[in-house]
Amino acid sequence: MSATDTNCCPESPFTKKRRINKFGMFTDIPNPIPAEITDPDVIKTTFQDYPFIPYAGTEHSSAYGLLLWLNSMSHLSPTHGSCINSIKTYALGQPLDIVKKESSNFGIDTELTDAQKMSFADWIDSTVKFEYNTTLHKLVLNAYKNMKDNGNYFLEVTMSKFLGIPAVNMVLHNTENVCYVRPKPGKARFVGISHQWDIHYLKNYPPRILPVYPAVRDNGDSISTIIHIKEDTTRLYGRPDWINSFMPIYREFQNGNYLIKQAADNFMGQVLIEVEDAEGGGGSIFDDEEAQRSGFDNAAKQFAENFTAKSDDPQTAILLSRPFGAKEAFVYQFKPNTNETFYKVMSELNELSIIRAHQWSKRFLGENQTQGFSKDVFLDELKVKEAGVLPYTRSLACQGFNLAIDLMVNYFGKSEFNKYQITGKNNIDLLKTMMPAEDMTADLNPDDTPQTPQE
Repeated sequence: MSATDTNCCPESPFTKKRRINKFGMFTDIPNPIPAEITDPDVIKTTFQDYPFIPYAGTEHSSAYGLLLWLNSMSHLSPTHGSCINSIKTYALGQPLDIVKKESSNFGIDTELTDAQKMSFADWIDSTVKFEYNTTLHKLVLNAYKNMKDNGNYFLEVTMSKFLGIPAVNMVLHNTENVCYVRPKPGKARFVGISHQWDIHYLKNYPPRILPVYPAVRDNGDSISTIIHIKEDTTRLYGRPDWINSFMPIYREFQNGNYLIKQAADNFMGQVLIEVEDAEGGGGSIFDDEEAQRSGFDNAAKQFAENFTAKSDDPQTAILLSRPFGAKEAFVYQFKPNTNETFYKVMSELNELSIIRAHQWSKRFLGENQTQGFSKDVFLDELKVKEAGVLPYTRSLACQGFNLAIDLMVNYFGKSEFNKYQITGKNNIDLLKTMMPAEDMTADLNPDDTPQTPQE
């Protein structure tokens, strides 16, 4: 029996058809997100060789890239980024206020006089130094942005009494610059601070190590600590409050990215043309050798440069001949997915999911709803937000700074400022001072709660 010639036919460029289980067919569809957050080898090696804990994953299979991916979504998803900015404006857009919190576990506040507030503000201004000529308000806004992006913010606080002069330095670190050190049982937690986490950078620039509050490092004439505030206290690192909508957020980015590529580059094939060769396999109209003599890589490139948008001056007519008796050419046009209804519906669904995850409202994003910008409807909805998401946002954004203020009061012995805290201003109270009395009705009282319909 003669041996089979395995080289007689070229290998097919197409993959063989696979047998797919009817009930498990979707498991074979690749998810693009893991590829987006996969760490390069220089990052993986860091968490394998150094005692640092990545934002996600383990030291053997780190997913630090998830943090970078989450941070980027506010720039890539229009609805997501708009929600973050809008909530910031309503929660913390006005200058910070000062209150006296009588209980750390309950919302019992005492109103302070203007003189008391001024005395506290003067002490903060004369004692606390901020990097890059920023202000306490701007630092709180940046803390909010970090919290919304990835569910964490890290505030470094250093206090000193050099020559009897009190001084405090506050630095807000981007979350991607901070990693926890693997803890030892029963010991305080520490974090490392570095601008990069690849193995080559760390060998030349070792990270700074600082204790995490409530632990502090006593340097003799100063103390220092890192205050970590996070959205989810069940994890070492927090996760943002919108994490349950990360698929719609990514989908919103994907839709826009697809249309950009299609409009700019025509990145997918447009037309398939199939013709029959002459009898015996020769005489193809696609002659690579002839195309190469004409200065093209192959016949396909020659065709594209003559008759498609790839050419600077494409020909508007195609004239070809075919051998006598040959079948007509088969031509099929591939159309990009630019169905208006599809994108409209998907956009609305993604937008709704994202806004719900932020517990926000289209009205506060500037969209004109059915009732328009009617004063009563707008204020009623604002009152609901002032009863929930806005106070919580202010509390979380200011929490780390209020812990730092408590440290300052104890360290410098300023008992007159005990339990003083900063917070954002309530919009309802602000509107009361701005609008005429006859325009403000009793139902704007922030102590009121929405009425429950009777059964």
